[in-house]
Amino acid sequence: MAATAPIHMHPIVLQNASLSEFLRYIVEHHAVTTTLIVCSSREAFLNQLHATLSARESNAQDGTGDQAGVQSDASEDLYTNASLDFLLTPTLHLLASCRTIQLVFCPELPNLHAFLSAHIAGSSSFPTGAKDEKCVPTLAILNSIAVHRNTSAFSAQGLSRTFALAVEAAYRVGQKLVVVEYPTAPQRPASDLGAGLEEFEVNITRPGERGEPWEEEISILNVTTRRFGAGERGWVGRTVKVRTVMERWCAFEGLPDPFR
Repeated sequence: MAATAPIHMHPIVLQNASLSEFLRYIVEHHAVTTTLIVCSSREAFLNQLHATLSARESNAQDGTGDQAGVQSDASEDLYTNASLDFLLTPTLHLLASCRTIQLVFCPELPNLHAFLSAHIAGSSSFPTGAKDEKCVPTLAILNSIAVHRNTSAFSAQGLSRTFALAVEAAYRVGQKLVVVEYPTAPQRPASDLGAGLEEFEVNITRPGERGEPWEEEISILNVTTRRFGAGERGWVGRTVKVRTVMERWCAFEGLPDPFR
């Protein structure tokens, strides 16, 4: 009979996590061997992190926590600032922890699929040893939904293929799959949308608030078309929310209290 992963090793989606909060979570809740897959280029990732730090400094200088006339929530500011302070302070714990995390950049969807497949091929069976519920080996994927955008795989079919690979890859090496999404600039279009077809991807998303990808509507199947008239949309058939697709593979959870 195949081994079953302990409940604390089940795949999860961390909701409403900023970049700094997510990085702090990984550092504090991981064990060897942990892999962090960033679905962007190294430059884009560093730019996003720099933007997070710059926004924090700007808020600190005006002394109000306001930005663009919007009042920030005090508890949210405290949460974010604590995460940034943790990452910016080069403690021995932080330095030692970061040495045990494998960092991988996958700026395009084929890169992500290739890495997950290689992860599976190079893995052994699920280990039977007990795991610490607070610190476990982790396979973390950052912005996996975003890397599907502007490709024909931005559909229930495409996301399911990716997360079937991710769940299997994490299980094979005894890692806990952790998925998070945070606001980024739009991904550039993928270079290959089909096997030799002169086609382009049909934009069928109906995004709600920026940074909330789970409520977007996507088609059931990968849908492309050669051409359609101005103002028209290609036939996409039935749609489903991204959240519904993800709930087949992962449980949605909030970040734990960083001060608990």
